[in-house]
Amino acid sequence: MKFKIVFSSKVEEKFKLKVFDMIRKENLPYIQIKELPHYLTENEINKIDATHLIVVNIHSLFDHPKRFCVHPCGNWNERWPNKIFGHLGGEEKKLAVSSGILLKSIYLSLLKNNTLPEYKVDIECTHHGPHSPKPIVFLEIGCSPEEWENEESNKIILNVLKEVISGIDLKAEKNIIALGGEHYMKHVSSLLRTTKIIVTHMCPSNQLHTLTEEMLLEAVHKSKEPVDFFLIDLPAVGQHHERLVSMLTKNNLSYQYVYDL
Repeated sequence: MKFKIVFSSKVEEKFKLKVFDMIRKENLPYIQIKELPHYLTENEINKIDATHLIVVNIHSLFDHPKRFCVHPCGNWNERWPNKIFGHLGGEEKKLAVSSGILLKSIYLSLLKNNTLPEYKVDIECTHHGPHSPKPIVFLEIGCSPEEWENEESNKIILNVLKEVISGIDLKAEKNIIALGGEHYMKHVSSLLRTTKIIVTHMCPSNQLHTLTEEMLLEAVHKSKEPVDFFLIDLPAVGQHHERLVSMLTKNNLSYQYVYDL
């Protein structure tokens, strides 16, 4: 894996994240862009000299606790809405390429390096842009200026980056795509902590009503590691269960249930 950290001048100037300057001083491999990373184009991403991209950004839900987040990118349906910009990039019904190895490595490193007990560490579902042809994850500090400008929280992100970039030594037994759950995928987080399973993409319950066979196949095609099965959170998929199973079966896609694991 050849990593490149991506961060935005606009984010640095507006939200005062200190980790960007730490990255420069540590001479980590990075690329600095002007605009928000959500709007990077495929052509721009293809020009970046790296196989895997880690985007450092803010998490900005003000009514939520202090947290670190990591998530894959893509839009299961319409582009992710934003009050200021209208949407947060990517393409409708298109997912970015995702690496379950990279995603899990960052998540476990966050758990290991988090020295701030008041901060949660979360896995988020697949959402927003950019539409990347290379494996990409967002690594975020949330959720307000108090956290964005905090020296210690920024150091934690730096330590995670240094650890992951220095070399990933993670053995995965199975790679899954998760169907159902809240935005913060608690059942997936538990599996990543306690098993050798990795996950490339996650579709939350509120996106299932428009999920199509084409999007199921899109998730498979946009997974860096071969997909072993889809994981269904039965209580969370509710009325969509029969339709999901029918689409998976029709396309010869294996599935299991959370309670089986």
